[in-house]
Amino acid sequence: PKLSAAEKRKAQRIARLALVRELISAAKNKEKDVWARLGDTDNAVSKNLKAILRDHLKARQEPRCCYCKRWLINNAHASPIEHILPRDDYPQFALHTRNLAIACNDCNAMKANDDWGKSTGPHERYPLPAAMSFFHPFYHRYDDHIRFVRMETNRQELVTYQGLTPQGRQLCTALLSKVVGKQNLKRNCPQLANWLRPLDELDVDRQSPTRPALQAFLA
Repeated sequence: PKLSAAEKRKAQRIARLALVRELISAAKNKEKDVWARLGDTDNAVSKNLKAILRDHLKARQEPRCCYCKRWLINNAHASPIEHILPRDDYPQFALHTRNLAIACNDCNAMKANDDWGKSTGPHERYPLPAAMSFFHPFYHRYDDHIRFVRMETNRQELVTYQGLTPQGRQLCTALLSKVVGKQNLKRNCPQLANWLRPLDELDVDRQSPTRPALQAFLA
């Protein structure tokens, strides 16, 4: 018999939940293809899962970048899902809710696969807050660790970050200073900024696929 629209949605929801459970189990076994399988746009079950996850994470954090606090615009390329502990080094946490946040494109690209958690010991379980010598968006309240000032006019922009704690200073040194440097470079080179703009706006569809070669080129 032909399924109704409601029955189709229910069947799709059941199939998605089954796939997510399968991928979580695979991640715990440190299989490294979990993230690619979650974003497989050729699979009808997984096709929209990353977009659903992105929307959930955005709702959890304002939506501003978890590191630099710039506002995020509503497309996938400008608001990638950030793995706080990189999934290449920690495949077991590829789908761990505490390990996922939304970053801006600059912060996500510049942090890349930097392993900020390497000093926290064994990682059979996700590290607890007491083990975090680095800034963790899920565990640390931003205002307690970092103070920032952002002022902008038609022709000028001033952005500064100050670390208030060891974790805040780590974030400023490891990432935010690089982000501010890139902003200054683009501001002082209008031709470069004009050239980069269409690349930054390339993926306007929130369902856009991941483009690792483009991300590497931009970095």
